[in-house]
Amino acid sequence: MDKKLIFVKVHAPWEVLCSYAEILHIKLPLQPDDTKSHDSALTSISRFFNVDENIIKPEQEFFTAAFENERISDFYIQDKDLFFNSATRSRIVHFILCRGEYAMKNNVKKFGINTLLDSGIYKAAFPLHDSRFNDQSQDPNRPNERQLLYREWAYPRNIFKLQPLDLVRKYYGEKIGIYFAWLGFYTRMLLLAAIVGVGCFLYGYFTKDNCTWSQEVCDPNIGGKIIMCPQCDQECTYWNLNITCDSSKVFFLQH
Repeated sequence: MDKKLIFVKVHAPWEVLCSYAEILHIKLPLQPDDTKSHDSALTSISRFFNVDENIIKPEQEFFTAAFENERISDFYIQDKDLFFNSATRSRIVHFILCRGEYAMKNNVKKFGINTLLDSGIYKAAFPLHDSRFNDQSQDPNRPNERQLLYREWAYPRNIFKLQPLDLVRKYYGEKIGIYFAWLGFYTRMLLLAAIVGVGCFLYGYFTKDNCTWSQEVCDPNIGGKIIMCPQCDQECTYWNLNITCDSSKVFFLQH
Protein backbone atom coordinates (compact mmCIF):
# COMPACT_ATOMS: atom_id res chain seq x y z
CA MET A 1 0.00 0.00 0.00
CA ASP A 2 1.35 3.41 -0.95
CA LYS A 3 2.08 5.73 1.91
CA LYS A 4 0.90 9.29 1.62
CA LEU A 5 1.63 12.48 3.47
CA ILE A 6 -1.34 13.96 5.29
CA PHE A 7 -1.25 17.68 6.05
CA VAL A 8 -3.39 18.61 9.03
CA LYS A 9 -3.43 22.03 10.65
CA VAL A 10 -4.73 22.05 14.20
CA HIS A 11 -6.14 25.12 15.92
CA ALA A 12 -6.61 24.54 19.63
CA PRO A 13 -9.40 26.54 21.33
CA TRP A 14 -8.55 29.18 23.92
CA GLU A 15 -9.68 27.04 26.86
CA VAL A 16 -7.55 24.11 25.69
CA LEU A 17 -4.50 26.32 25.26
CA CYS A 18 -4.93 27.71 28.77
CA SER A 19 -5.32 24.24 30.29
CA TYR A 20 -2.22 22.83 28.66
CA ALA A 21 -0.21 25.99 29.27
CA GLU A 22 -0.81 25.37 32.98
CA ILE A 23 0.13 21.68 32.67
CA LEU A 24 3.36 22.53 30.83
CA HIS A 25 4.17 25.41 33.21
CA ILE A 26 4.70 27.74 30.26
CA LYS A 27 5.94 31.14 31.32
CA LEU A 28 3.73 33.94 30.00
CA PRO A 29 3.77 37.73 30.49
CA LEU A 30 2.42 39.20 33.72
CA GLN A 31 3.10 42.90 33.21
CA PRO A 32 5.48 45.08 31.19
CA ASP A 33 9.03 45.37 32.45
CA ASP A 34 9.41 48.94 33.74
CA THR A 35 13.05 48.65 34.84
CA LYS A 36 15.44 51.05 33.19
CA SER A 37 18.45 49.81 31.26
CA HIS A 38 21.58 51.78 30.40
CA ASP A 39 23.00 51.59 26.90
CA SER A 40 26.72 50.90 26.56
CA ALA A 41 29.05 52.12 23.84
CA LEU A 42 28.83 48.70 22.18
CA THR A 43 25.03 48.97 22.12
CA SER A 44 25.25 52.32 20.34
CA ILE A 45 27.57 50.88 17.69
CA SER A 46 25.42 47.78 17.15
CA ARG A 47 22.42 49.94 16.27
CA PHE A 48 23.91 50.53 12.84
CA PHE A 49 23.63 46.78 12.17
CA ASN A 50 20.20 46.20 13.70
CA VAL A 51 17.11 45.49 11.65
CA ASP A 52 15.02 48.58 10.95
CA GLU A 53 12.69 49.02 13.94
CA ASN A 54 10.01 50.46 11.67
CA ILE A 55 9.87 47.10 9.87
CA ILE A 56 10.36 44.68 12.78
CA LYS A 57 9.27 46.39 15.97
CA PRO A 58 11.25 45.52 19.11
CA GLU A 59 9.55 43.01 21.37
CA GLN A 60 8.27 44.50 24.59
CA GLU A 61 9.93 43.13 27.71
CA PHE A 62 7.69 41.53 30.34
CA PHE A 63 7.86 40.04 33.79
CA THR A 64 6.74 36.43 33.33
CA ALA A 65 5.42 33.59 35.45
CA ALA A 66 4.20 30.04 34.93
CA PHE A 67 0.62 30.20 33.71
CA GLU A 68 -2.22 29.36 36.10
CA ASN A 69 -5.91 29.41 35.23
CA GLU A 70 -6.82 30.61 38.71
CA ARG A 71 -4.67 33.69 38.23
CA ILE A 72 -5.59 34.37 34.61
CA SER A 73 -6.68 37.93 35.46
CA ASP A 74 -3.12 38.70 36.61
CA PHE A 75 -1.63 37.98 33.18
CA TYR A 76 -1.16 40.60 30.51
CA ILE A 77 -3.90 39.62 28.04
CA GLN A 78 -4.86 42.33 25.56
CA ASP A 79 -5.78 40.03 22.67
CA LYS A 80 -6.57 36.35 23.18
CA ASP A 81 -5.51 35.57 19.61
CA LEU A 82 -2.04 37.02 20.22
CA PHE A 83 -1.48 35.90 23.81
CA PHE A 84 -0.17 32.49 22.68
CA ASN A 85 2.30 32.91 19.83
CA SER A 86 2.71 30.37 17.04
CA ALA A 87 5.64 28.60 18.72
CA THR A 88 3.70 28.12 21.97
CA ARG A 89 0.63 26.86 20.09
CA SER A 90 2.75 24.34 18.17
CA ARG A 91 4.35 23.17 21.41
CA ILE A 92 0.96 22.60 23.03
CA VAL A 93 -0.46 20.81 19.99
CA HIS A 94 2.61 18.58 19.81
CA PHE A 95 2.20 17.75 23.50
CA ILE A 96 -1.43 16.74 22.86
CA LEU A 97 -0.56 14.63 19.80
CA CYS A 98 2.22 12.82 21.66
CA ARG A 99 -0.23 11.67 24.36
CA GLY A 100 -3.39 11.07 22.38
CA GLU A 101 -4.81 7.55 22.37
CA TYR A 102 -5.40 6.21 18.86
CA ALA A 103 -5.90 2.44 19.15
CA MET A 104 -6.49 -0.43 21.53
CA LYS A 105 -5.53 -4.02 20.69
CA ASN A 106 -5.51 -6.99 23.07
CA ASN A 107 -6.28 -4.60 25.94
CA VAL A 108 -3.11 -2.63 25.13
CA LYS A 109 -3.59 1.04 24.38
CA LYS A 110 -1.38 2.86 21.92
CA PHE A 111 -0.55 6.51 22.29
CA GLY A 112 1.06 9.32 20.41
CA ILE A 113 2.06 10.55 17.00
CA ASN A 114 5.62 9.29 17.57
CA THR A 115 4.37 5.69 17.69
CA LEU A 116 2.49 6.23 14.42
CA LEU A 117 5.68 7.57 12.84
CA ASP A 118 7.83 4.71 14.14
CA SER A 119 5.37 2.13 12.85
CA GLY A 120 5.31 3.75 9.41
CA ILE A 121 1.62 4.67 9.42
CA TYR A 122 2.60 8.30 8.94
CA LYS A 123 5.76 9.29 7.08
CA ALA A 124 6.25 12.68 8.76
CA ALA A 125 4.68 15.09 11.21
CA PHE A 126 5.62 18.73 11.55
CA PRO A 127 3.91 22.07 12.22
CA LEU A 128 2.83 24.06 9.19
CA HIS A 129 3.59 27.72 8.69
CA ASP A 130 0.82 30.25 9.26
CA SER A 131 1.11 31.60 5.70
CA ARG A 132 3.37 31.78 2.67
CA PHE A 133 6.59 33.74 3.00
CA ASN A 134 5.72 36.00 0.04
CA ASP A 135 2.17 36.89 1.12
CA GLN A 136 1.52 40.40 2.39
CA SER A 137 -0.55 40.60 5.58
CA GLN A 138 -3.81 42.51 5.28
CA ASP A 139 -3.87 43.45 8.96
CA PRO A 140 -1.15 45.98 9.94
CA ASN A 141 -1.49 44.95 13.59
CA ARG A 142 -0.74 41.32 12.74
CA PRO A 143 2.08 41.27 10.13
CA ASN A 144 3.15 38.13 8.34
CA GLU A 145 6.04 37.15 10.63
CA ARG A 146 7.31 34.54 8.19
CA GLN A 147 7.58 37.16 5.44
CA LEU A 148 9.42 39.53 7.79
CA LEU A 149 11.91 36.82 8.73
CA TYR A 150 12.52 35.95 5.09
CA ARG A 151 12.91 39.55 3.96
CA GLU A 152 14.91 40.92 6.90
CA TRP A 153 16.80 37.85 8.10
CA ALA A 154 17.09 34.96 5.61
CA TYR A 155 17.70 37.16 2.55
CA PRO A 156 21.39 37.25 1.44
CA ARG A 157 21.60 41.05 1.42
CA ASN A 158 21.13 41.08 5.20
CA ILE A 159 24.35 39.17 5.87
CA PHE A 160 25.88 42.11 7.78
CA LYS A 161 22.79 42.81 9.88
CA LEU A 162 22.26 41.45 13.37
CA GLN A 163 19.69 38.71 13.68
CA PRO A 164 16.15 39.60 14.85
CA LEU A 165 16.41 36.99 17.61
CA ASP A 166 13.25 38.12 19.39
CA LEU A 167 11.16 37.44 16.28
CA VAL A 168 12.99 34.15 15.64
CA ARG A 169 12.21 33.02 19.21
CA LYS A 170 8.62 34.19 18.92
CA TYR A 171 8.00 32.36 15.63
CA TYR A 172 10.09 29.21 16.04
CA GLY A 173 10.37 28.85 19.80
CA GLU A 174 13.08 29.12 22.42
CA LYS A 175 15.20 26.17 21.28
CA ILE A 176 15.56 27.47 17.74
CA GLY A 177 16.11 31.00 19.04
CA ILE A 178 18.94 29.87 21.33
CA TYR A 179 20.49 27.87 18.48
CA PHE A 180 20.69 30.89 16.17
CA ALA A 181 21.84 33.15 19.03
CA TRP A 182 24.75 30.77 19.67
CA LEU A 183 25.44 30.42 15.94
CA GLY A 184 25.61 34.21 15.55
CA PHE A 185 27.94 34.55 18.56
CA TYR A 186 30.16 31.74 17.29
CA THR A 187 30.40 33.32 13.84
CA ARG A 188 31.35 36.71 15.28
CA MET A 189 34.07 35.13 17.40
CA LEU A 190 35.45 33.39 14.30
CA LEU A 191 36.01 36.82 12.74
CA LEU A 192 38.89 37.39 15.17
CA ALA A 193 40.51 34.11 14.12
CA ALA A 194 39.88 34.97 10.46
CA ILE A 195 41.70 38.31 10.81
CA VAL A 196 44.72 36.58 12.36
CA GLY A 197 44.62 33.89 9.66
CA VAL A 198 44.53 36.45 6.82
CA GLY A 199 47.45 38.29 8.41
CA CYS A 200 49.50 35.08 8.61
CA PHE A 201 48.63 34.20 5.01
CA LEU A 202 49.68 37.64 3.70
CA TYR A 203 52.93 37.48 5.65
CA GLY A 204 53.67 34.05 4.18
CA TYR A 205 52.74 35.19 0.66
CA PHE A 206 55.11 38.16 0.68
CA THR A 207 57.96 36.25 2.32
CA LYS A 208 57.69 32.95 0.43
CA ASP A 209 60.68 33.82 -1.76
CA ASN A 210 62.84 34.21 1.36
CA CYS A 211 62.14 30.67 2.57
CA THR A 212 65.42 28.74 2.81
CA TRP A 213 64.16 25.38 1.57
CA SER A 214 62.20 27.00 -1.30
CA GLN A 215 65.34 28.84 -2.41
CA GLU A 216 67.34 25.61 -2.35
CA VAL A 217 64.66 23.60 -4.16
CA CYS A 218 64.21 26.28 -6.85
CA ASP A 219 67.94 26.93 -7.31
CA PRO A 220 69.06 25.19 -10.56
CA ASN A 221 72.49 24.63 -9.02
CA ILE A 222 71.02 22.84 -6.00
CA GLY A 223 67.53 21.47 -6.62
CA GLY A 224 68.19 21.26 -10.33
CA LYS A 225 71.07 18.83 -9.77
CA ILE A 226 69.33 16.59 -7.27
CA ILE A 227 67.90 13.54 -9.05
CA MET A 228 64.83 11.98 -7.43
CA CYS A 229 63.72 8.37 -7.72
CA PRO A 230 60.73 7.48 -9.94
CA GLN A 231 57.35 7.72 -8.22
CA CYS A 232 56.05 4.47 -9.72
CA ASP A 233 57.62 1.15 -10.80
CA GLN A 234 57.33 0.99 -14.59
CA GLU A 235 56.24 4.09 -16.52
CA CYS A 236 57.73 6.78 -14.28
CA THR A 237 61.21 8.21 -14.88
CA TYR A 238 63.78 9.99 -12.74
CA TRP A 239 63.08 13.66 -12.11
CA ASN A 240 64.82 16.78 -10.85
CA LEU A 241 63.86 18.22 -7.47
CA ASN A 242 63.48 21.78 -8.77
CA ILE A 243 60.28 20.91 -10.66
CA THR A 244 58.57 21.06 -7.23
CA CYS A 245 59.54 24.73 -6.84
CA ASP A 246 55.96 26.03 -6.90
CA SER A 247 54.76 23.24 -4.62
CA SER A 248 57.40 24.08 -2.04
CA LYS A 249 56.23 27.70 -1.95
CA VAL A 250 52.63 26.60 -1.49
CA PHE A 251 53.79 24.26 1.29
CA PHE A 252 55.45 27.24 2.98
CA LEU A 253 52.19 29.20 2.82
CA GLN A 254 50.31 26.32 4.46
CA HIS A 255 52.76 26.15 7.33
